Amino acid sequence: MKVKFPAMQATLGKRQYYCTTMALSEISHFFKFNDWEQADPSLRAQRVLNVSRVPEITKYILDNEDGYIFSSITASYNCTTLPFIPSNLDESVGTIEMDLEDMEFIINDLQQMFSDLNRFVHKTSKSLDILYDHRDNLSALTMEVAELVSVFQGLIDKEKMSIPIRSPKLLTLSALYDANSELLGPEIGKPSSKDYKEKITKATEYWIEIAKVIPDWQKVKDDELRAPALRQEKINTHGVVLRALGGVGSALLTNYPDEWRERLQRLREIDWRKSVGGRVNPLWDNVCIVAGSVVSNRQARVATLAVLKKHLDLPLSNQERVVLNNLKDFERNSSPLYTQRSTEQMASSVVQGSVDGSNARSVTNNGLPQSF
Repeated sequence: MKVKFPAMQATLGKRQYYCTTMALSEISHFFKFNDWEQADPSLRAQRVLNVSRVPEITKYILDNEDGYIFSSITASYNCTTLPFIPSNLDESVGTIEMDLEDMEFIINDLQQMFSDLNRFVHKTSKSLDILYDHRDNLSALTMEVAELVSVFQGLIDKEKMSIPIRSPKLLTLSALYDANSELLGPEIGKPSSKDYKEKITKATEYWIEIAKVIPDWQKVKDDELRAPALRQEKINTHGVVLRALGGVGSALLTNYPDEWRERLQRLREIDWRKSVGGRVNPLWDNVCIVAGSVVSNRQARVATLAVLKKHLDLPLSNQERVVLNNLKDFERNSSPLYTQRSTEQMASSVVQGSVDGSNARSVTNNGLPQSF
């Protein structure tokens, strides 16, 4: 029995290829995938199947039955020449004809091809992923909020993860996306749903109020302050702070749904400067500024949110309480007064030991005693 597939014939380099499509249900019947897990990687024709991705791919297909798309599959067919029948209109377009009994495609990565295609791939930025991902409802909502909140209009970098030093942009799209995720939660209804409309209203109103209590943003919008100067001097445009502000909004709207605007006013009291008097601002030291640099790891995100929630008298999680207690210990141990007293006590101990003729000892940086 003969089977025919519509196909397009093409040549890449000196190798001839045929491009065709077939039903997804047919792939398991016609394509062979070997279990290469026990084979040496250099001998494999395929990479080992990543089974953990199957549920994710399944969900993608089911969620987008009318519009899912995959990259092409490269397969080999064991024959001397592949029967290709060109059409009357174009010799490069036609049909592939083969016997059903002998038809078996072997999916392969063609090691050199795999290396050529993947070795120099440049990962797109998260901001670009958000910009172009029309299936992600949170992405769509974030794009709308970026246009509905006047202070954001024209000041959101929609391409890069980090803003170039001389850029006139205020925030990145990825930072606003993460902040909206903290504010609204990751699950957002479709744009036509009631949930989506309610959440976009909530997000828009919240960020408009935030812009009022952080007047630096409006100054950049009104050309009273340059964005590079603000980013260099203060921390209130950094992603770690924006994400924390989203978390603050979630806590405010949950605990004080009717008074959140009034309680938000206390953010006006926050000193957003990175440094004070030539030293790191104590409010952010070891919170989201470590060794003089702004950090945005998980620990920094939790600490930044905890500091802001404490200032607004919002309920703290157990993890946030622990973080704040650790910060108190850090501040006490690093304060000039504490350091001075510790030095004086150590010096007194050394002198006393010398006078008494006893075995005076000091403690090294690693905590181990060392005899004089």
